[in-house]
Amino acid sequence: MRIIYFLIILAITIPAQGRKWIDVTGTYSVEAEFVNVVGDQVILRKKDGQQLKLRLSQLSKIDQDYVRSQAKSKLVKRSLGQAMQANSKLEFTQTPLRDVVASIQSAHNLPVYLDAPSLDEFGVSSDTPVTFKSNGQTLGQSLDEIGKPIKLTWLIAHDVVYITMLEKADMMLQTRIYQLKDPMSAVQVQKHITRQIKPHSWEAVAGPAATAAHGKYLIVSQQRKVHEEISQLKQDLTPIPEPLLKTKASTLPRAFEQRVALTFLDTPLRSVLKTLEEQTQKAGFKGKFRIDIKSLDEVGFPDDAPVTVNIKPIPLRSCLALVMDQLTLTFIQDGNDILVTTLAAAEDRPITTSYDVSGIALRPGTADNLIRVVTQIIAPDTWDEVGGAGSITFVAPSHLKISQVREVHEKIARLLNTLQTLK
Repeated sequence: MRIIYFLIILAITIPAQGRKWIDVTGTYSVEAEFVNVVGDQVILRKKDGQQLKLRLSQLSKIDQDYVRSQAKSKLVKRSLGQAMQANSKLEFTQTPLRDVVASIQSAHNLPVYLDAPSLDEFGVSSDTPVTFKSNGQTLGQSLDEIGKPIKLTWLIAHDVVYITMLEKADMMLQTRIYQLKDPMSAVQVQKHITRQIKPHSWEAVAGPAATAAHGKYLIVSQQRKVHEEISQLKQDLTPIPEPLLKTKASTLPRAFEQRVALTFLDTPLRSVLKTLEEQTQKAGFKGKFRIDIKSLDEVGFPDDAPVTVNIKPIPLRSCLALVMDQLTLTFIQDGNDILVTTLAAAEDRPITTSYDVSGIALRPGTADNLIRVVTQIIAPDTWDEVGGAGSITFVAPSHLKISQVREVHEKIARLLNTLQTLK
């Protein structure tokens, strides 16, 4: 079975504390925390997690001033995607690639990760000399130019700017949602995209990429560069702004949202997990980090495998994900503990979860279509209809019952939560 990596782009915002919001007439009020502002749309979140979207002009003058002050402050951070669109001033002369990455991370105050195992696999050294001088390019464009001679590229994954080989990036697909200008044209737009933009990469010709329509939205799983091309089809669709795609879909305890900066240099896996355990316990986690020795032994994987990560502050869950990615391992929640195991062993321990889809499966037939969206976009090779272990069924009146591994559940939750937000 092919292993394909699916990613959903998330914006990073830091909400302010909850407060009382009053409308411009003084008649209505609500207790909620500020999440973000996109254009003239203010996004709030109530205590129960429900998101509210209001026009700035609907709020009282005091609240409008508050929103403007928050928008100007550092409490509302740019997403990594937005940061990659900022202009950069980079200059390197025969600088080792690993030092280039460290310099960008420091100069732009961004978490940047170099996928050294992938480079090693394709015979590219982390010490490869880089000569480059930016000339008005964005940071993303600069990275594209730096990587082109040695077949490197970048994408946003695990809350970092992830630099890897083109061959691996081709399988690390990102899911993005586009609003169709005319929902009735979904089929025609899909045909145009799949026939004109990297046609050999789509599922119709056994490629990993896919598209699926749901109502007025087109959901696309593709590479970053292809998404950039799709975004130019402004006569047919509009990309959903990244801030609207922020959802919390992790099943991990809140302690794993704690941000830390970690540095490991050829550190044994056991020691790395001990450090992560200590950091999460400081943040309130009550469990332990354990290694599934039996499963690792079965595939001859040593529990003292070296780990190298040097990254600016990111959530602990992302630190753990990067370590797993580097070693081609995974983890599951085993009671109160985190159990590091092999991908094959994790597949033997699927999780069954029920998702409330009442806001996005309202009309007859929409539930079946939603199932098609999920199974076409998220880990399509893993569902029972194609011989995989995952299963999905609709339970009336408004739930999807899904059996899948943890990583796939997180991607499903992000997609469904996003569609709920956009309804």
